[in-house]
Amino acid sequence: MKESNFKSVSTKVPRSEYTLILDYCKKKGTNPSQLIRELLLQEIKISKPSFVSGNNKIEYQKGKDKYNWKIALDTDIIIDIMTNISPSYLEDLNSEITKAIDERNATIKKTKKGSVPVPGGLLKR
Repeated sequence: MKESNFKSVSTKVPRSEYTLILDYCKKKGTNPSQLIRELLLQEIKISKPSFVSGNNKIEYQKGKDKYNWKIALDTDIIIDIMTNISPSYLEDLNSEITKAIDERNATIKKTKKGSVPVPGGLLKR
């Protein structure tokens, strides 16, 4: 019989805690096994690869006059970053992001919309 490279780790929790865990996982777009694995790896300081892709999504809640910020990963998982964000906070964040992008564009001498950074090594030929 061939031995597997994987082993199971499990725990027992009261039904009330299990329900809370399931609700939490649903909100985070994960499942209990993935959550336990992530928490264990964080605890023993083994990092998982951080190569993920997706898009920012900001949703306006008309009834509350607030915003929710989420990331929709390419794997169809949606992660909540912040909820109930005030308009003034979002305006301030937008201003800071714009300043940082403008500073970067000035540093790399980007002046035309749509242009991209060109590696300096290409220019020395």
